[in-house]
Formats: sequence, C-alpha cells, structure tokens
Amino acid sequence: MDDIEGHVAVGQDVQWIFDLCGLPLDELLAVTAFLARADLSRLVRTCKCLYDAILPELVRRAGAIDSGQIQAFHRFLRIGQDSGSCRARWLRRFGYSSLQGCRSDEVISANEEARLVLDILHNAPNITSLFLDDSQRFDPHDLRTVLTELVRLKFAVIADMGGSCYDIFLDVTAPLTTVRISMFWVVPIDLCPMSLASVVSIENLILRDVRLSATSCRFPAVRVLDLKRYTLAEGCPALPVLFPAVRELLLGSAFHWTMVPELRACGRAWQLAHGSWPALDYLSVSDVTTAHALGLMYRVDRLDVWTVGTEPETLMALTTLLEDMRPRCFGYYDEDPMHERIPLFLEAMARTRLVTHLVGMLDAAKVTTALGDYMAALGGHLRDGVVTHIRLQIDWRWYPYTDALCQKRAADAYESDVPAAVDAIAAMVPSLRCVLVTFGDLGSKGRMVAEDGTWRDLGDAECRAVERAERMQDGRERCLQPWSD
Repeated sequence: MDDIEGHVAVGQDVQWIFDLCGLPLDELLAVTAFLARADLSRLVRTCKCLYDAILPELVRRAGAIDSGQIQAFHRFLRIGQDSGSCRARWLRRFGYSSLQGCRSDEVISANEEARLVLDILHNAPNITSLFLDDSQRFDPHDLRTVLTELVRLKFAVIADMGGSCYDIFLDVTAPLTTVRISMFWVVPIDLCPMSLASVVSIENLILRDVRLSATSCRFPAVRVLDLKRYTLAEGCPALPVLFPAVRELLLGSAFHWTMVPELRACGRAWQLAHGSWPALDYLSVSDVTTAHALGLMYRVDRLDVWTVGTEPETLMALTTLLEDMRPRCFGYYDEDPMHERIPLFLEAMARTRLVTHLVGMLDAAKVTTALGDYMAALGGHLRDGVVTHIRLQIDWRWYPYTDALCQKRAADAYESDVPAAVDAIAAMVPSLRCVLVTFGDLGSKGRMVAEDGTWRDLGDAECRAVERAERMQDGRERCLQPWSD
C-alpha cells in the first residue's frame, strides 16, 4: 500500500488551514472529507486508532492504479483472502491505467492484469466513478457483466474501446450522468447502444474517435456534448437528431473546407424544416470552418473559437458566423507569440457590433509582449465595437514545464502592469467598463467602472465573482474533470 498511495515518511506533520492536534476523534473524522488525500495518508500513519478510523475514507478516494501497482492493490483490498474483511466495498472511485514502461517487482501478463481489475470491480459494488484505460485488454463479455453490477455508477470513462466492446453499456441500469467514450479507431458501426435507463440519465457525454449516424443511439437528456475526432455519416443534421437537448456543445475539426458549402446548405435546410437546438447557448469549436459548416441559425450566448486563420475567406466566414449566432460573449485562444492575428479577426468581430464580452486565452510561454502593449493592440482594434467587458486568461497549462517560481515571478510582473494597461485600453475603447486578468492558478486582478464613473481596482475574489456573474470563465473549464464523486 505504501508504494501504491505514495505515502510520505512517518512523522511528517500535517499542514492544513488549522491545527488538527487535540481534536476529538469524532470531530477529526468529520473534517476528513475536506482534507487532501496526501494529508489523509499522513494521518493514517499517525497511530493504529487513526489508521483503522480513516482508512475507509482514504480507500474511498483511491486514485488511478497503473499496471505496476494493480497486483499489490488487489492484495491490499483483501479480495479472496482470509486475513480480514474485503476492503473493496469502501471504493467509491477506481481507475486503471496501462502505463507503458511502468516498473513492478512482480511482472504479470496483460490478461492477468485485466483479470485483477475485473475482480476488483466485481467486489466493489459501491463505485460511483470509473476510469478504464486500454479497454481492449478486457474480455467484452466479462466487462459488460461487471458494469451491470455497478448499480451506483454515475461517472464512467472507457478509453480505447475496440469494435467488440461497442455494446458493453447495453445492460447497464446504473444512473449514469457523465460518460466519456473513446474508440481505438473509428469503427463502421453505431456507437455504444445503451439501456433505456442509461440513455435517459446521461447529461454529460464526451466522445472521441467515433462515427455517428442518424440511426445511432439517441441521447435525449445530454446537456453537455464534447465531440472530437469524429465522422458524421449524414452530415451536421445527425447532431440535433441524436442530441436534441444540448445546451453546451464542444466540437473538434471534422470537415474539409471543400465540403463546407454543401454541409452548410444541408444543415440550414434541415433547420428550416425541423428546427435546431432550442436550448443551445454555448458553442466551442476548434476553428471557424467547423462552426460555419453547422450553419446554425439561432443565437447563442457565448461562442469560443480556438483557431482563427488570417485568410480573407476565413475572416468573412467569421463575420457571417457572428451575424448568424449573435453571441454576447466571444472567446479566442491566441497562439501567435507576436500577436499578428489579433488585429485581423478582432477587427472583424468589432465591426459586427454584437459582442459585448471578450475572453482571450493566452499561453504564458508565448506571451513575449508586455501586458500594456497587448492591451493597446486590443484597444486599437476594438474602438469601433461595443465591448464592455474583457477578460484575459494567461496560463501555463499548454506548456506546464515552467517551474512554480518562474510562474509566480511572471504573474507578479503582469499584475503590476494591470492598472496602467487598463488605463491605456480604456482611453481607446469608450464602451469599456471592466477588465479582468487571470494568471493561471495564481489569482486574478482587474479594474471596473464604479457608480461614480471612476475606475476601481478588483481583487481576486471580486474578479472571480464578476467572471461567474458575466459567464466569462475560462472555456476549458467547461470540459469535464477526469474524476467525479
């Protein structure tokens, strides 16, 4: 268990927001649900009493177990042993990852690893969250049988499914709410037929490497759909047929530019005859071409476009897209270190005079321009628009190799530039009323026009409150977390 959970050395102090020493046991157990898993590991090692009392909570929140750990973890759970009661009943979430090159003192075959995983699941009826990588390792019939036994399952991630596994959810009766499925390749069959109980309960669906047709399994309750690396047998109309209640739609590239006019015409004709997504209010696309091909004729509250080209036809398509969808908020990812693309597509956006809220997501590793200069570049091309709120998300998540100290120094440098940068852009954009700048996970700073007409500074808590109220969060936060309790 020591190797599995990455426990720290015995005697290491638990650092938390308050002193745990001296708390009665019942009160200590009451706060364990709020402690990080590393702190739980330290508490477990404190004494025999705490080991027995806290171990169930620690097992309940078990993380992903890889190939080199699965045999030791199986033994730790006491499955099929006479040394004590089985601990697998405490599991609430379980993940298995077949990491390549992982080291283990005991080398076992892939088939044996799969057997141990299925044995754990068979003895863990209380699991609510499940992650299985490389699902081709499992016998489809055995996996399908085990899934039917997990009657409390709500969150399921099944990766690298082969064609023989496509129906593993068919007999599941658990109240699934979030499902992520990725196929090992695009298979020429309908995607994952599911039981009626699952179909009507799934609200969040993430699909990768799939083929969809109008005859595929229909998901009437899905509210958030994240679709990447996919093919549509009947074109864009297949989407509203299969997912009629979608509110948030995240789409990757799927269409060659030569197909766009035909797809767009087909999509618009279908909408005129049948309607579209009446509840859709957020659309995130990898590029303008994808959104343009949909031919949507209804307003959305927010539109995020991750790649905007510089070609005249792309800018024209963006203008048409904005006029068709009339978003209140527009989000973009700036991947150009010299910001050469900003003037082109933001000018096109500003000229529509439709967007009032702008969210820019920048990679800190590529930001070579001072914050004041970047704001000035924005202001110079927004002066003809009606933008009232701007939020910049400067992040390290695309290039996470920068150490924490360098990130902190960069954030401090940018933070000191915020007041002057806001003054510069406010002088250029008369409609502007609020500017927020977020520095990864290191906090936010901003300025906002007060009731008396003067600009006042905003701290981190105030910035985040404005983000929520104005629905200007980072677009990637819409993507679902790998675990859910």
